[in-house]
Amino acid sequence: MYIGALAKLTGASRKAIRHYESLGLIPAPQRNGRYRIYSETDANLICMIKRAQSLGFGLKEIKGVVSVRAKTRQIPVEMVAELIDRKRKELRDIVDNALSQDRQLAELRADLLRDSAATSADIQRT
Repeated sequence: MYIGALAKLTGASRKAIRHYESLGLIPAPQRNGRYRIYSETDANLICMIKRAQSLGFGLKEIKGVVSVRAKTRQIPVEMVAELIDRKRKELRDIVDNALSQDRQLAELRADLLRDSAATSADIQRT
């Protein structure tokens, strides 16, 4: 299939498909004259790439997985599991950090309201 059909099938732009190719995420396709001819395997790889990206993985992170998948037609399960575990830890760290900031903001707000109330009370006494 030509790049337009591949783009429509996968939801990836033509530019993204060429980018994946330039990074080695998908193999260089066969050519018919100056036209690239993509396979169903290419479509599957692109769908896998897009799904990984939608879950927060960068192209550099998934390059090894995609490379193995393209060569063997099998997903390297242990490699994927390790990437998922790392990503989940990153997300937990982000959530923990956000919760800590939220607690600090709540404390700051309470301090401000308490200080404001104390200042108002001092002004009224004078």
